[in-house]
Amino acid sequence: RGPWERANQLPQVFLPGLPASPWHGRADDLGDFAGGLLAGCRAWAREAAGLLRDSRLALLMEYDALRSTGALHRETECIHEHGRGEWRSFEVNGVWEARGDDGCALAAPRACAVMARLRAAGMPLLRAGYSAVEAGAWLRPHCGRTNGQLKWHLGLRVPRPGGCAVLRVANESRPWREGEILSFDDSFEHEVWNSCPSERVVFQVVFAHPALPSGSPSGPGQADAPLGVVGH
Repeated sequence: RGPWERANQLPQVFLPGLPASPWHGRADDLGDFAGGLLAGCRAWAREAAGLLRDSRLALLMEYDALRSTGALHRETECIHEHGRGEWRSFEVNGVWEARGDDGCALAAPRACAVMARLRAAGMPLLRAGYSAVEAGAWLRPHCGRTNGQLKWHLGLRVPRPGGCAVLRVANESRPWREGEILSFDDSFEHEVWNSCPSERVVFQVVFAHPALPSGSPSGPGQADAPLGVVGH
């Protein structure tokens, strides 16, 4: 019993009536997954997706710098199977990082610049960051905090052979690929495997569900509170 509408979509904070799909098809055409209901977001989605793809190498260089200086945080959530490969992340607008006047981490100026451009394009961006899972890592099945947000993963470093680093959302699994974006709703049950010989690194952006009224009590502010970790 509860407010949920689907057995495989059980977030802690459930906002009724939002169109939902585990996967969103192409990241640059979010309007498709809701039968055209979200057609108004297509323009910014295309611009944002292109911007992210064009920024891959710069973001990867920044990730490597963060990793080499020990700035990444080791995740200890219970969804992580410890002893099978570490999971580390860096949240660019995390309140625990040293931040500038714009609320963005001083250690990640390239990511901060990307975030500013995404917002300028019209994306209702909530947060962003780097996430890396080492070889052998497994993140157990779980649901994200709320259905009031959607996620994109840009593949920064994905080992070959292809298909060894996989994200399952609901009943479908898809591999990460370098330079490509996975677009999904993490309020559905999902899990992560990295059976590759080395780490998989993504840049994740989290944004308010485009069907949420921006000024409503159930808008982006509620959908994102509290922030939580950046993701997988």
